[in-house]
Amino acid sequence: KAGNQLNALRLSRGFAVQAMDANMGSFIGEAFKVSTVLKYFKQPGMRKNSVRMIGFREHIFTVSHGVCGDINAVAEWSFGTIIQRVQAWLGVRMHYGHPDFVDLFWARSRGGMSKASPHINLSEDIFAGLNVKNRGERSEHVDILEYEKGREVSFNAASTFLYKISAGNVGVWRSKDLS
Repeated sequence: KAGNQLNALRLSRGFAVQAMDANMGSFIGEAFKVSTVLKYFKQPGMRKNSVRMIGFREHIFTVSHGVCGDINAVAEWSFGTIIQRVQAWLGVRMHYGHPDFVDLFWARSRGGMSKASPHINLSEDIFAGLNVKNRGERSEHVDILEYEKGREVSFNAASTFLYKISAGNVGVWRSKDLS
């Protein structure tokens, strides 16, 4: 995934880039709000742009597909909405993957949107957020935008995903980027 993002950065134009998974979607009404969200990168009255990432919540559309879908939707809502809001307010919000907007120039000059070694860094997206924080820059969270996302609906797939998250957290804790 990180290699695909690095290749896509070479072909990107503009001042912001967004990577989306195949299990994500949006409506035309949400697309009309994107220009408002992108204004966070260029805030009036600021000489230097310090916002490098803009994240927003996701609506899990697999909530009605059984108990596992419901549990995964509630877990995603609590982390993707409540915890992200508090982390942004405290100034410690990281980059947790899609569908965050990332400053394109920043991503090109800092090595990309995620670590390019997924075998060593399983949760490769968070390292871009650590890079932002270690440089004294900001990662914002907005509530005016919401994309759709599908989550696991079977027990085996959900437990595999939770295993990946747990292993990724171990990788973050042993990383030299955590300072």
